[in-house]
Amino acid sequence: MKKTQSNNVISITQAKNFIPVNTREKIIDAYVELITKQGFAVTTHKQLAEKAKVCSSTIYYHFGSKTDLYEALIKRAHKKFLQLIDNEYLFSGDLEDRVSLLVSLSWHFFQSQLHMATLEIRMVTRNDQINSSISAITEYYDKKRLQRLRQILIGVDVNDRELWEALAYAHISLIGLSYECIRKPRMANLGGFLRRISRNTVKMLKSPG
Repeated sequence: MKKTQSNNVISITQAKNFIPVNTREKIIDAYVELITKQGFAVTTHKQLAEKAKVCSSTIYYHFGSKTDLYEALIKRAHKKFLQLIDNEYLFSGDLEDRVSLLVSLSWHFFQSQLHMATLEIRMVTRNDQINSSISAITEYYDKKRLQRLRQILIGVDVNDRELWEALAYAHISLIGLSYECIRKPRMANLGGFLRRISRNTVKMLKSPG
């Protein structure tokens, strides 16, 4: 007689419905915290399970490999930034005001543990095979970010390359400022540095080339 599958047997897809929806996010939260606290290179699977208060099999259930976990964290960072700049005040006012707010929001994001962890993963894995998949994800979200920034900076007469150059200047400057603030937590005239970055970005947008 041919054996039939019991009605009590469920598929993996169905089984996921029985796991709390926040488990995956909880694992990523724990991973971000561990990386920013002790570093990406020394963070182990066992430590992650303990920090997230889940068993190792649960981590493997949600993330079949380390690459899956890295990619999930990178995607979260990109999505978070896109949500952050989906701000109604960025779509009104003169160019100076919009760029100033964009720089302030970007600065807020660059100070987050999520961004710090993402940046560390990108740097540590830059020569690894995994970096190709991370780069593909970044390229996908860069296109989305460019579309959003085009909407924010409507009326600015620059091509994509010139726009990226201005934004790259602001991005690199803010990251450098972030590390300087880590070295000097009570950094003087922080507001002045942010205003300078905003002014220079505006100048690059108004006078490209």
